[in-house]
Parts: sequence; structure tokens; C-alpha cells
Amino acid sequence: MTEHKGTKYSAGKLWKMVRAVLFCAVLAVMLLGTYRLLERKDGRVRVEPFAKEKSDIDVLFFGTSHVVDGIYPMELWKNYGIASYNLGFNQCTMPTAYWLLKEALLYQHPKLIMVDCSRIRMQLKTSQDFPMTQVSFDGFPLSKTKIAAADDLLDDPLLEKMLSDGRVTREDAKTRKKDLFLFNLPLYHSRWKELEKNDFEPDINVGKGAQYMVGYSEPEFSDTIDESEVYEENGVGYDYLREIAALCDEQGIELV
Repeated sequence: MTEHKGTKYSAGKLWKMVRAVLFCAVLAVMLLGTYRLLERKDGRVRVEPFAKEKSDIDVLFFGTSHVVDGIYPMELWKNYGIASYNLGFNQCTMPTAYWLLKEALLYQHPKLIMVDCSRIRMQLKTSQDFPMTQVSFDGFPLSKTKIAAADDLLDDPLLEKMLSDGRVTREDAKTRKKDLFLFNLPLYHSRWKELEKNDFEPDINVGKGAQYMVGYSEPEFSDTIDESEVYEENGVGYDYLREIAALCDEQGIELV
């Protein structure tokens, strides 16, 4: 009789454990679904196809909106047979470009890297509009490289000075947290008020990372810069460009 009760007790305990595991699994799926629904989609829809790319990519592009909206990998493939991918992001700083390159090299080993240096004189490591930087990393899964990027990009002594000068708002500064950079659900949890059709049915990026914003305009004026007017080659942006150059040299990749 005692043995029978023990067996019954063990079965009951096992069933409770199974129910607990099932509950945790269902809760995890719900949280993941909520997270994917609420997060901003622009970074993920561009980065995930790159991370899943099976074929070799010869050229990678990094930089600001000049790159995102101005270089079309599919045209390069159609016209020249060059396999490339556009990993430029709006307001991308040189430190951000460096860490995006480190992330990209986890998936591909290109022959050529092209970097837009238009924000090289910016001293802040990340964009002044920090969500722009956040979005550029959202699509990459958690890794040692992403943790290292968070440690470096969010350790910025210039931030406090910019806060005091009013060049960075307190609201923006609150988002510059390592835990939010790596696990962004709390960052986007209030986006339910902003949800649109695109959140439920995200666009599929067919442009290998490029954003098609094609148009033209007539410039109101033009100004020729004298050859003697050059910037001093020092500061945070130049330091990270040198890091990019060193990394490419180490990996045997040509840098433009």
C-alpha cells in the first residue's frame, strides 16, 4: 500500500512539473510574439535576410542614409554581376559602422568593404537620435560581439557634456542603456498605440538592404570648396575609421 501511494505521489508531482514547463513554454512564445510585434521593423527586415544569406557576398556597404538610399545591390548584380549587401543605416557614426562590420563578419567574409565617412567628424559614438543606432543592431541576435558593441558604444564620456549642453535630451539618454540595447522589449512595449499594418505584415526587403527612395531635385546653390580647406584628421570618428582599416587588413579585405 505504501509503495502504491508513493507511485501515485510521484506521478502527480511529475504532472505538475510538466504543466509548469508547458506554461513557461506558452508564456515564452507569447512574449516572443509580443516582442516581435511591438519592435520597430525597419532594422530587422533588412538585417535578418543578410544573416540568413546562404551565398557568398563580395561587397558590403556601411554608412549613413547616403548609402541606404543611394546604393542598390540589385542594380550592381544586374549590371555588373557583383554580389553585395547594403548595411548602411540613417545617421550611422563611424563607431557604429565599426561594430556593424564586426557583426557582419560573423556571417560573411567579403572581398571589399565600402564605408561612407560623411559623419566622421561627429564625436559622439552613437547617433544623437539614439533610436537610429538601436534599430541598426536590433536585427542581430545576441552574441559576444553585440555585448562588446553595447559595452563600447554606451560608454561615452561625451554624453554627459552633450546632456548639459542640451544637444541630447534626457528622454533620449534614458534609452541609452546596455540592457535595453541587448533586450529591447521594454524599449518598445508602449508601441501598441502606434501599430500599423506593416507591424502585422512586415515588408520583405528585396533590395539586399537598400531602401528605394528615388527622386531628384534642383540644388538651390552650389559652393566650391578650396583644396586648402581640410579637416584635422583626429577625433573619435577618425579613430574608429583606423580600427575599421586595421580589421579589414587583418581579415584580408580591401577597404574603400
